[in-house]
Amino acid sequence: MDWLHFLHTLQLSRAVLRFLLPLAAHLVNDDHERRFLPGVVRRSDVEKPRQPSAVLTASSLQSGAAGLPPCELTPKLAELSGLTGGYAQTSYRLASRAIRSLSSSTTAARSPIVQARREAEARRRRQEEERKQEEAANNVREVLKKLRNATPDNLKSLQADLDKAAASNFQAMGALRDRVNDEMQHTITQVQKRIAEELKQREEAERRRQMELARVEQLLKEAAAEVQSTEARVTQAQEATTLACQRGIDAEAAPEDILQAVQEAGKILEDAKGLLDRSERLLSVKKEAMGAGEGARHVKREVDDLTDRLQQSHRSLQRCTETLEETRGKSIFFLQ
Repeated sequence: MDWLHFLHTLQLSRAVLRFLLPLAAHLVNDDHERRFLPGVVRRSDVEKPRQPSAVLTASSLQSGAAGLPPCELTPKLAELSGLTGGYAQTSYRLASRAIRSLSSSTTAARSPIVQARREAEARRRRQEEERKQEEAANNVREVLKKLRNATPDNLKSLQADLDKAAASNFQAMGALRDRVNDEMQHTITQVQKRIAEELKQREEAERRRQMELARVEQLLKEAAAEVQSTEARVTQAQEATTLACQRGIDAEAAPEDILQAVQEAGKILEDAKGLLDRSERLLSVKKEAMGAGEGARHVKREVDDLTDRLQQSHRSLQRCTETLEETRGKSIFFLQ
């Protein structure tokens, strides 16, 4: 019966025997028993053979617990509790203590791993959420970048695009919502200020342009009046020259009358030449005063037309001079 009991116990601890031989030998030692198992008698004090299988089983459970899960240790402990004898009871207590220690150590060992996994998962989720928030914020910032280069002509359309982008990405921006909103307000304020300055500069430039046009128009008007006066004087010189020539070819006209008509026409011609020279100088001064700006380009054709008219008057006076000289020579010839 004892042998059957021994074999049953030995079979129970076979799964963990390879881990427990050093500890089993240590537990068999009398000094170790006296130190840790004060209720167990020594082998020399009794004649009844001790039950090494029970001690070995408890030692196996205690030493091999690290290699077995609690679901396998519990049935083995139940079988061990059915053994009899002082060694068996002591082994049962040792095994129970080992299982409790194993449960505590296993829980303590698993706790950092589980915590690390949870922290890693939380970190991954947080990074993914931050990535989505940053992506939504960048969608708004792209439109905001275009708004920074807005002009007075496209400011309203870009503001409408920004409002649309902010509304569609409002929820997705999450924690970045306030920061992006501050960026929007700052950018809009700066752009509106810049646009206001540009509009003010445009108005000032337009005002100066209108003033320049008015000044140039006034100069052109004065030059045109001068040219018109000169042309009228040239016309008088042409008429006087024509009258003197007609007297020169009149057979009944006295040479003295022809010479007098030539002299009168010559005076008118000299006055016209003086007025023409003054008009040319005045037109040159007016043209220089107009400058090379937009106003001068605006009246360039009119100024060129006045110049051509003065040149034409100059050629007319030149022909009148030649005609009078010819008529004067004829009248002097007849007087001789």
